[in-house]
Amino acid sequence: MTLAVALILIIEGFALGMYSQTASFVNKNGADLYITQKGSQSLSDSFISRSLESLVSDVDGVGKVTSVNVIPIIFDVGKRKTTMALYGFQRNSGMGGPWKLTTGRMIAGNDEIIVDSVMAGQNGLQAGKKVQLLGKEFQIVGLSSETNSYMNSSIFVTQAAIAGLLNNSGLVSAILIKAGNTIQVNALKEILARKFPDLQVLTRSEMAGKISSTLEDAIGPVISIIVGVAFPVGIMVVGLTMYIMVLGKSKEYGILKAIGTDNKKLYTTVLGETVFLTVLGFVAGFLLFRLSAWLIMQIWPQFYINADSASFIKAVIMTIAMSMLSTITPIRRISKIDTARVFNS
Repeated sequence: MTLAVALILIIEGFALGMYSQTASFVNKNGADLYITQKGSQSLSDSFISRSLESLVSDVDGVGKVTSVNVIPIIFDVGKRKTTMALYGFQRNSGMGGPWKLTTGRMIAGNDEIIVDSVMAGQNGLQAGKKVQLLGKEFQIVGLSSETNSYMNSSIFVTQAAIAGLLNNSGLVSAILIKAGNTIQVNALKEILARKFPDLQVLTRSEMAGKISSTLEDAIGPVISIIVGVAFPVGIMVVGLTMYIMVLGKSKEYGILKAIGTDNKKLYTTVLGETVFLTVLGFVAGFLLFRLSAWLIMQIWPQFYINADSASFIKAVIMTIAMSMLSTITPIRRISKIDTARVFNS
């Protein structure tokens, strides 16, 4: 039971952590609304004209506008190749760039780069060091925090640097919008959607949800299978434990039945013992989960385990179900106890 509960929470927390990390840029860079290519599922598969930026800025209610390029790349660090998300942002916009630095400073020039602190630690990178990116040399001026995930890490350069690297100065991945103080975000979204019907206008939560759901569609079935395996394991462990306990007390149960104790009271006794073991197993499993999650994130900082209240409730429901189902075999054993054989043994 303990291992089953811990496994369920760890797997659920691992999946939620991945979904959260994947959408962290959208949730934390400061934009209220995103305009992307219609039908795109993420920022990296969207390509729209940068000229939209000036058109959006003229719309009443828009407070601040910028654009960002998001490009998946393979980043060579010595002999190691790492998948990265390359972000090109406008330095003075206040959106689209790294939102938290652990060390160093913000980018000041087109030959400077900020890399994720976890990825930097794994590859021996630090502020002041020079790296090659798509054939051009950049100097690391800062290390960012909260920009790492199991799938990939983030690196940031200016949008002008992206244009020089890829010769795509006319294209961006998304227009980022901060709503003005005089308008609600959803009201501004409707205005922009009517003005730009051929584009996709999403709120921050909608954009984050779309990105997370893409990953969830990919790994969700695997997560469900693993959790599904943990469930019958828990049933078997608790059921076997209770069966052995009942088997060891067969004589006592037989005596109780002989003196008139009905099966219902005996079943209640078994159920009570099962509930006690279940509560004990759940508490132990939760503590094991917290310890295991902490150790995993210390040893492999690219992983983020984030079990929320919904995961906790799911684990409680599955634990109760395991508890109830595990009593079936012990109760059947009690119902078949022959009192005459007990006294003759």
